[in-house]
Amino acid sequence: LRENFGQFSSMSQETSDDLTLFTTKMQKAGISADTTARFMTTASKSFGMGVEQTKKYQLELFGFAKANGISTKVIADGLNSVMPRLAAFGKEGPRIFKDLAFASKNLGIEMGKLLDITEQFTTFEGAAEAAGNLNAVLGGNYIDTLELLRAANEDPMKAMDMLRGTLEKTGKSFDQLDNQTKRMFADIMKQDLDTTSKMFSKTSLLLVK
Repeated sequence: LRENFGQFSSMSQETSDDLTLFTTKMQKAGISADTTARFMTTASKSFGMGVEQTKKYQLELFGFAKANGISTKVIADGLNSVMPRLAAFGKEGPRIFKDLAFASKNLGIEMGKLLDITEQFTTFEGAAEAAGNLNAVLGGNYIDTLELLRAANEDPMKAMDMLRGTLEKTGKSFDQLDNQTKRMFADIMKQDLDTTSKMFSKTSLLLVK
């Protein structure tokens, strides 16, 4: 804790003892002390959360994962690698993390990959390229550049729903597309065919709990 959470050394004895006890509890649940300490730093600097808020959120997250069949390892890995990438969303970051974990479980795509996809559309150039190419492949005006740009910067899952919705609007499923079109979708998403297939094949699945 002292090494990876800078505020630890300046805490009162009572507070530091309480946090040490909490960290031990998390370790027994499968989340390492290092992960807890790093998340404490991210939560404080990026999301404006105090120690008690962070502890409460981490307990809620563990319960959320258990209730939805999400492994502790996925959550722990995500706290280390994905949560810091959500700093741009400010106080919405912790909620978005839960949504990403839920969508990852349902789609079978790693949280990091889901972010890789939607982060492409947070610039006008990226959103315009994807929208233009998708509309060209689908043969119609199914997705708007500015709407995709806005969604990607507000909430990754909004952007994901929008992308998945383009195919639904055509009345076709991903499985009905020919191999060339499937590969064109993969190129637009900048992902392999397997990931793209998982993303578009189960459009009836909920992405947000």
